[in-house]
Amino acid sequence: MQYDNATLLFQDGIAKGINLDSGFFSKAARTINIFKKAAFRRKKKISPKILMQLDSEDIIKSHCPT
Repeated sequence: MQYDNATLLFQDGIAKGINLDSGFFSKAARTINIFKKAAFRRKKKISPKILMQLDSEDIIKSHCPT
């Protein structure tokens, strides 16, 4: 995960180019990388049933609980 950068979403704005290799974001970066790799290994399946509805508010609340 060398040179990985991310854009973080906050309620009052965004932060671009955050280095995920730093110690603070290393656990989150590892989780993101695991999910990314797992998503590409899954078989592609299109179904009419939507299992989970997510929007940007859910992501903001999960990463910025305060």
